[in-house]
Amino acid sequence: MHHTWEKFHVNIGVRTCQIIIHRLEFRRRKPRGVIAKGDPDDQNAFKKTLLGSEKRRY
Repeated sequence: MHHTWEKFHVNIGVRTCQIIIHRLEFRRRKPRGVIAKGDPDDQNAFKKTLLGSEKRRY
């Protein structure tokens, strides 16, 4: 990887780098998706109507 070579003059593979990061207890976090043109009021109204129409499945 380019960054490890620039800083440490060591060539390691991508998977090796992932294993090292995992051992250091770092985790990959992905942000939640956001609808680009979503109207918050319409979304809240949909959530309220959805909660009232759900049936229990047990």
